[in-house]
This record gives sequence, structure tokens and C-alpha cells, in this order.
Amino acid sequence: MGLSSASRRLKTMRNKRGSLPIGTIVDNAGRTFAAGDGHAHTSPRDSSSPPVLSALPSDVSTRISMTGSATQDDLVVYRLNSWRNLVKEYTDYFEAFASVQKASKKALDKAVGDFSVPLKGEHCFAGVEHDGVQQMSAQLRDMHRMYSTQYARVDQHTETNTLRQLDALRSEIKDSLKEYTDHLGPIYRRLRKQAKEVEDYKEKLVHAVEAYKTWHRSHDAWLIQQQVRRELTRQAELENALVKAMRAEHQRLIRWEASLSERLRDVVASTMVCERDSLQTTLSSIGDTLGFLGRFDTHAESRSFDERFGSVLNAPMGLTGNSSLADYDFMHRDSEATTVLLEGQIERQSGVIKRFYPEYAVLTSQGYLHCYAEQSDLLERNPETSFHLFDCTVSTLDDVRSFMVTIDKMKLGRSKYTFRCADQAGADH
Repeated sequence: MGLSSASRRLKTMRNKRGSLPIGTIVDNAGRTFAAGDGHAHTSPRDSSSPPVLSALPSDVSTRISMTGSATQDDLVVYRLNSWRNLVKEYTDYFEAFASVQKASKKALDKAVGDFSVPLKGEHCFAGVEHDGVQQMSAQLRDMHRMYSTQYARVDQHTETNTLRQLDALRSEIKDSLKEYTDHLGPIYRRLRKQAKEVEDYKEKLVHAVEAYKTWHRSHDAWLIQQQVRRELTRQAELENALVKAMRAEHQRLIRWEASLSERLRDVVASTMVCERDSLQTTLSSIGDTLGFLGRFDTHAESRSFDERFGSVLNAPMGLTGNSSLADYDFMHRDSEATTVLLEGQIERQSGVIKRFYPEYAVLTSQGYLHCYAEQSDLLERNPETSFHLFDCTVSTLDDVRSFMVTIDKMKLGRSKYTFRCADQAGADH
């Protein structure tokens, strides 16, 4: 690779590296260029690089590579922001839940009033005074009227307890995120700056080696290489510091997340306990309803319907279920034009070796000979072959049971077909 091509390559790398994650920059810092071949060779440190998790979504893979950077692409930052969004979703949910409590009494009373059972107009259900699905309406109305008196209590607990604790959790998550970024952010920024300085010295080293090859020895390549080594040593120290800080943050976050999950659970549980307690006054009504449902005869409605309409269901549209072809009449069913003169088993010669294969033949009064594979095909499908004998010449063969049908005026395709009757009686016909 010449000096000009090396310059272009390094210029391209310099333009790109500003947008690369630190993991990529550090990886590039561990790669050297062999003089003259223009190809990158991986240093021994690459063998310890973590495997690429190709099964993960691309955005998660990016965050994994940026872990420890304390930027928005950092996996931990993403995790803490996700926690904050999750708690915000809980807050929004319980805010909506509290709003529902305020409007529930009015909405539930309206729903009970709009629950028009028994059904108006024509229907096929048993009356509300009889066992059946409509009788359940009175039980449902009584039970839900008890609920409407308890919503105010749940609303008060949600606003004064649940929502305040959730707001406190969100503030704590925000503080934890700040603690993490304050700890890791400065180290990452120094490491990123150091990696860029390494790249600059490596670029100078490439130019010095190329100049040496062309006898332009204005700079000692060895001296520049020593500077590269010093900068890489500093980079290694920063990398180790970043790892140490990340491990400390990891332990802190593990302990803190467990506590956070526990407190979030307690907030939700306290709300559920309040709701459960507020419903204690309705337990009697619920018990009555469940008792009714436990005694509910699930067959009563179907029996009532069957008593009224069972005969109609067994004979829809007056049908008996014993219909057959003989039950239907249609024009020309017994016409002379549709009369069958002869039908029965016959054999037709086909194939390369001229073998006879069984068929079922029908000869109509209009002079048509229809051939089917089997007798059962008469009402299932159209014939495989049909001949209008008035347009054919029929001649007997040496075998008295055999005859040939020759299609007159046939210019293309097969014109001669050989048949053999199954017995002498068929041949006589």
C-alpha cells in the first residue's frame, strides 16, 4: 500500500471514529498494520474480546458494547431509564385507577340501569321469573350496587399513599442514575480521549514507516512507536479503572434494584389490600351471587328452548334427512332422448403393449358411447372418453368379442380405439 492510499485509509478512519463506540475505538487501537500489505492484523488482546451476541436485537447489542460509557447508549443507563419509565407507567396506571374510582359510582349506576334484562322485544330465552340466563341479572345488579359505595375509600388511599410513594421511587431512580454517570462518565471521557490520541500516534507511525520505505527519514519510526506504546499503556490503565468502577457499580445496582423491586411490590400490595378491605362489605352479596351460580342449572335454558323448538330443529324446512335422487323430479327425466340403450363392463385397449383395461360403458339413444373408469363414477364425474358413433365406423375384429371404433374425418390425434366385451352376451348386443 503506497503513501497516498495509506493516507486516504487513515483519513477515512479518522472521520468515522468520532461516531464509533469506545469499544470499537479501543479494539482499533489493538490492531496493527503490516507494512506493504495494507491489511489489518489482530493483536493477541483480541482473543479475549467478548463474543458478539448476534441473537440480540441490534439496539441491545449496541448498548452492550457501550456499557460503562455513562451515555444514553450505556446498558446501565438504559436499564435505569427503563426503571424510571416502568415506575412512570405504574404512576399513570394508578392515576387512571384513581380517576376511575371517582367516576365509578355514577358509571356503575348507569351501567346497572342500562342492563335491560329481561330483553325487550322478541327473544327465545326463558322469562326472568324462571331458571335461566336472564334470572342472573337481578343477582348481578344487587352485587354491583354494593361496589359503588366503596370507591371513594379506594380513591383516597390511591392518591394519598400509592401515588406519593411512586413519585418518591422515581426520584430515587433519578438520583441513582446521576450517581452512576458521575462515577463512570469522567473515566469514559478520559478513555475516549486517550484512545483518540493513540490513533493519532499510530497514524504518525504509519507515515514514518512509509517514509522510511521511500527514503524520506524525517522522523524516527522507532521513537514514534515508543510513544504509541506509552499511550497504549495509559489507555490500558484507564480501561482497568473503568472495569473496576463498573464492577463496583454493578454490585451497588444489584443491591439497590432488589430493594427497589421490594418497595414497588409493597406499594402495589398496599393498594390491593385497601381495595380488598373496601370490598369486605360486599362479601355477603358476592356469596349470595356465587351460591346462585353454584345452583344454576346450566341445562334449564336449553331444555326450555328444546321444548319449544326441538321439532323444528330436527326437521329444518320440513326435511326428513332421508332425501334421495328418486325424490326429485325434473323435465325430461324419462325422455326418450335420455334413454340408455346399453350399459355395463367393457375393456378398452391402451398403452404401449396394447393391454386391455376394464371400464364401464354407457350407450345412449342419441348414439353416444361414454366410458368411465368405474360404475360409481356415473354420478361423480364426467366420462373419461366419449364417442358419437354416428361420426364413427364400428367394425368387428377376429375376436368375436372385440370391435374397433374409428373416428371418421380425424386429421390429428388418435382415431382408432379397440374395445372388448366382458362376455359374449355383451358382444351380441
